[in-house]
Amino acid sequence: EAMCHVAMHLLLLQRRKDAGSYYQRARKLGAAHGFFSVECQACQGLGQLAMVEGRHEEGVELLRHALSAAPFSENQPEGADSDLTGSTLHAMIDALFEVQRD
Repeated sequence: EAMCHVAMHLLLLQRRKDAGSYYQRARKLGAAHGFFSVECQACQGLGQLAMVEGRHEEGVELLRHALSAAPFSENQPEGADSDLTGSTLHAMIDALFEVQRD
C-alpha cells in the first residue's frame, strides 16, 4: 500500500512515469501475494493515469480489473461494502464520462 501512496504523491508532483512505475510494482506484488487491496489500488491508479494520458481503452480495462479485485480486499469484514469498491466505481464513472467527451 505504501507504493501506491508514493505513486499518488508522485502524480501530484507531475511525475507520471515514476508514478506508473510504482503502481506497476505494487500491482505485481499484490497479484503475486494475493493482496487484493494493493492490486485494486494499483490498477485504479494505473487506470486513471492511462485515462489522463489518453489511453482510454487501457484505462477502462485497468479500472474494470480494479473493480473486480475490490470486493476481495483483505482489509474488510466479509460481506461489507468496500471503500475500495466505492472509490474504484467513482473512478470508473469519471473514466466513462472522459471517453464520452473525446
